[in-house]
Amino acid sequence: MSDLLRQRSATLKDFSGGLNNYWDASSIAENEVPYLINMEFSPNGALVSRPAISETTLPQILSGSTPLYINILGYFTPSGGDRYLIATAGTKTYRLNLDATTPAWTELWASKATGYVQYDNKVVLCKATTGGAYWAVGDAAVTAITTMPALDGLVVYRSRFFGWGVRGTANDTKVYYSDLTAIGTGTSVWDWNVDSVINVGLGDGQSISGILIDYSMIYIFKSASTYSFSFGDLPEEGTLSLIQQGIGAENKNCIANYQNGYVVLHDQTVYRFQNGQFAPLNAQRVNFDPLGGTYQKDFTVSILGDRAIIWFNGSIYALNLLTGTWSQWESATEIAHIFQIPQKANTIKRFETAYGITGSNTTSKWKIYQIDNSPITTNAGETFTCKLRTRIYDFDTPAEWKRLYWWAADLAVTGSVTATVTAIAMSSTVRSWDQISTTTWDILSTRTWDKLLSEDAYVTTERTVDEGSPQRALLKLEHSIRFRRAYFEVYFTCDGTAETSPAQIFSITPMIGVKAKMTKGVA
Repeated sequence: MSDLLRQRSATLKDFSGGLNNYWDASSIAENEVPYLINMEFSPNGALVSRPAISETTLPQILSGSTPLYINILGYFTPSGGDRYLIATAGTKTYRLNLDATTPAWTELWASKATGYVQYDNKVVLCKATTGGAYWAVGDAAVTAITTMPALDGLVVYRSRFFGWGVRGTANDTKVYYSDLTAIGTGTSVWDWNVDSVINVGLGDGQSISGILIDYSMIYIFKSASTYSFSFGDLPEEGTLSLIQQGIGAENKNCIANYQNGYVVLHDQTVYRFQNGQFAPLNAQRVNFDPLGGTYQKDFTVSILGDRAIIWFNGSIYALNLLTGTWSQWESATEIAHIFQIPQKANTIKRFETAYGITGSNTTSKWKIYQIDNSPITTNAGETFTCKLRTRIYDFDTPAEWKRLYWWAADLAVTGSVTATVTAIAMSSTVRSWDQISTTTWDILSTRTWDKLLSEDAYVTTERTVDEGSPQRALLKLEHSIRFRRAYFEVYFTCDGTAETSPAQIFSITPMIGVKAKMTKGVA
């Protein structure tokens, strides 16, 4: 290799900025990429394949022979006992003992719960109409709470229940609270009074999305504002304060606990919420692009280990909360909401495991899925394609024509690898319909108005690494192309098993020289 060729070559190996699809691919930072699918930046400096999603052996809930959509509410973990999954399906609420020899769904309540909270080793449920219920292990049936108002969700704070009104009703700006069990008073935490209510921005047109419990107060999220509420002995003597105008939560599924704070989705922005302060996590870096259509879930936020997973109306985005890097996921399961499984008493696992549900309207997908916080799973995982597209490079000489002799990709993969280099073409200047008439509508339908009569020149190469498991290899890709600006792409598949995962990309090294001659239509 000549000294000049070596000088003009570069090793592209810093992907520590993760995904940035907000700005033009030529103007993002050197360590960012505009397209990163099913891969994540890891602390070792490489891009690594995401955890696989697999179907569990847990049964579906059926109405006759037709599957019902399962909506997980949470886990019930009574002291010293088994772990239960609490969910709704159809018009009813169900429980499933995860630690049973053969887990099976059992009807818990003949009503469809809108919210659930654990209190005093009991499952406490609310619904969209008046009346709630609670159940403890060993109870033959639920015990009715006839005075509970219609609620969209429940929390426990200072030995009282707090709940908020159902969205879309006249009470969706109200917070209700229960009595307090006190010896000699005849009152009970299971009792609710119609006058025990807090009006939060009454008549402001914003529904309450959810309530968070903090050490000394509760936070009330509305659709576009956030309040705090604190009290001494009696809630009716408490103080309600507006702490943030313009930022709230999209819905109750868009608030997820992480360490001593929360991750919250409002509009197009994900925030870290801690000590009453919002800090944006994707501003001017990641733009959420909904796929459109109708789904069982619209927007959710889930936590898996140190990862926040955002379901945005069909699209999935993942944020590493330690490195601050984003990526995008694609999955045939269309997994939309993930619930990390509580560990069984006196056990320690190497990594977190979660159950999840789809957001799809396809009934065949209405199952319980599992995802491990590990790039390798022992279950039969899904097959998915890992995709990397780099930023657009001019290698610090935007006015100079260059020639790519070849490039190399340092990978740890097995199976087929597809690699493409694309030179950015100049936009065409169309002066008449006669110029367009030389082509067909089928071809024009694949172009944009900026590039009707020109297209980006590209070269694609396929290589195969056949080692039975991911092995590190430097793949030399014989791509010769002239360009001013270009970007690189690498694609391969894996399924989360040890035979194909973890797949990794360590670096890309293009070998570049000077090319004085111009190629028509390439810039």
